[in-house]
Amino acid sequence: MLRRQVFRYRGNPLGGRVALFVLAWSRPGGARAALLIASGGLAMVLSIGLAPAGAGAAEAAGASGPLLAGQELSGAFASSEERDAYFYYVASSDPIPATLTLENRGEGEEAGRIDLTVLDAIATPVGATIYSLRPGESTSLSVLLAAGKYFVEVSAKEGPGGAYRLSAGGGDGAFVPYAAIASRCAAAGAATERAETRLRRAEARMQRATARLRRSRFGGVQQSRARTEFRRSRARLAASRVSLRSERRARQPWCSIPE
Repeated sequence: MLRRQVFRYRGNPLGGRVALFVLAWSRPGGARAALLIASGGLAMVLSIGLAPAGAGAAEAAGASGPLLAGQELSGAFASSEERDAYFYYVASSDPIPATLTLENRGEGEEAGRIDLTVLDAIATPVGATIYSLRPGESTSLSVLLAAGKYFVEVSAKEGPGGAYRLSAGGGDGAFVPYAAIASRCAAAGAATERAETRLRRAEARMQRATARLRRSRFGGVQQSRARTEFRRSRARLAASRVSLRSERRARQPWCSIPE
């Protein structure tokens, strides 16, 4: 069901008299759309499409997990309106295959068919899907995934419902606990802190070298040594800055993957 809200604003920051009316629609699960109307000779329309109430709302529906490698889960549907959602993690520096095996354990001609969809952290479908799996059938879906958090949604396609069994497997790093990602984030954070410390020290050396060079601008041997030290300090500073940028980049994607 869609819920409509109307907001009215008066006043115009650019001067003149303008009345703004905002019509907003929302659907349970977070999808929403908005229409902005401005009277007084100016009209603007802003809209955000309503996402489907199915796969796009997996996270909002309260997914269970994490789904781990080698784990088997069973579920049942009482009607074709039901769906189950699970989440899992991939912790690999390179994309790896994550394999899901779905078995429709429904019995009888009236048992319903079952769909399976893989979604990313923002509930966007990823890769192929298992579509309309018949009772008694079993099939596997392997999707090449980068590090991140993902969802799998199992839903009744048609009929009075049914039962299923879901199992997970794949490459090394697929279907791991969140601790595998948190440890990588912690290691990357520690490396970034060390790089920041090295940069601060390099900046301090550069300041001392600059001051020494200024003091020795009238001395022959001292000036030569000061210039050498200045060049070395400048090179260390540049290298420290490059190192810090590299360590900060290395925090991704680990420190941006939600739990």
